[in-house]
Amino acid sequence: MGEQFSGRGGLFLRVDDFDAAYDRMTAAGVEFVTAPRAEAYGRVAVFRDVSGNRWDLLGPA
Repeated sequence: MGEQFSGRGGLFLRVDDFDAAYDRMTAAGVEFVTAPRAEAYGRVAVFRDVSGNRWDLLGPA
């Protein structure tokens, strides 16, 4: 388990309220490996799950 995508993000969690989800996950101890940033497709921050896989937390622009 873990590193299923060769260290790259291969899983995506799309949310309607990016700030609320990011704040809730940070408070729960989720390890974010990038700071939130704005992209053309919306807001994104990368985090690791308990197995070490990278996920993209995605929200609207």
